[in-house]
Amino acid sequence: MVAEFSLARVVEHPARLDWDRLQEFQREHLARLFGTHSGQTQIVQNLRELLVQQYGERFSGFSVLPDEYILKVLEMRMGHFTLLSDLVSADFQYLWGQPNITVQKLVMITSHASPVLRTVHEALQDMSTDQFTTEGLGSKLRYVSKTHQAVKYSTLMKMLRFVLSGRQVGPSVAEMMTTLGQTETLKRLNNALSLLDSHSKTKDTERRL
Repeated sequence: MVAEFSLARVVEHPARLDWDRLQEFQREHLARLFGTHSGQTQIVQNLRELLVQQYGERFSGFSVLPDEYILKVLEMRMGHFTLLSDLVSADFQYLWGQPNITVQKLVMITSHASPVLRTVHEALQDMSTDQFTTEGLGSKLRYVSKTHQAVKYSTLMKMLRFVLSGRQVGPSVAEMMTTLGQTETLKRLNNALSLLDSHSKTKDTERRL
């Protein structure tokens, strides 16, 4: 083989690595791995370790992040990330804990935040588990938008996305809600309403002084 080697036979062209294809292969590898029970177990364990490294020991307990929840997140976001470490980035932080939101940013989105959020909370609270789907939520949120004509549908989505994730870009609001689940979604809406109520009481007290 050495004797037959000749530089004249070497093809001259630049060797370039196709990063897009490489990322595609990585996503396909994760999807195939996730398709097996042993692969799911491995991915959940690896992701849990990344969460602990990124956010601390409060994410390590089974009661805080049960395997069922992590599996649901992986199933719904599969194909939308290349590396497991992507899921602990700022874009996905909302999946693992309550977002840091402020009243100031909420009212900047709309001055009608409190009544609209209350209507959304009531509407979602009345939904059954079977109804709490992307399609069911989409219909329910469009209905809420029609009942509050002072707030456009796009503004409603912007406000809800901020309440749920602390961000103004990301997956659809209905997709966020189904991933978080009904209980956690209602908890985050309650958190925003509590902040708004507290802010309103403070302003009323200041007016009376």
